[in-house]
Amino acid sequence: MPSIKGSVALYTWFAQFGIIYFFLPYLTNREKGMKSGSISVLAVTITLMLTNIIVILVFGRVTENFTAPLMSATRYISIAEFLSHLEALVMAIWIAGTFIKICVFYYAIVLGTAQWFNLSNYRSLVLPTGFLIGVFAMQAFLNSAEASEHFQEVSHGLTDTLLYGLIIPMFLLLITYIRKMKTFKQKGRGGK
Repeated sequence: MPSIKGSVALYTWFAQFGIIYFFLPYLTNREKGMKSGSISVLAVTITLMLTNIIVILVFGRVTENFTAPLMSATRYISIAEFLSHLEALVMAIWIAGTFIKICVFYYAIVLGTAQWFNLSNYRSLVLPTGFLIGVFAMQAFLNSAEASEHFQEVSHGLTDTLLYGLIIPMFLLLITYIRKMKTFKQKGRGGK
């Protein structure tokens, strides 16, 4: 049971792969897309597992006391006294990954909003949405302690797990089912 309780917090992060739902309609080869998506989920899972094992092997029980334990663990890595101070490499990978993630979410927000308002082109929403993201990003948290408190109390709970992992996918599935039934009924009337 402790493992299941611990996995709820991780699932909220893992559920962010749900952003792939927004890109599925634009795939030309869905089987290839599903294969690539499965490979990426597997690669991220293995990477997270390995980094968590490394951090736990380095710090043990005090791992929970670190804000960024992987960054702290890389300070101890030294290969043949030639390859050391790998914090810059880890930070570069972290920043690049965060940049890509923000770009993907940004695109999904702009595209989804344009489709929601039945706009012919999403480009008119790019600048205003980017401005709002910038304003909210500057006003979100005053410091890292406030951000940490927010993520402990709000983001890591059953609500996010249900929202991202169950409610949104089921809602999208329901919409698809309704659209297919509507199309099926229209084809049935046209055939008579």
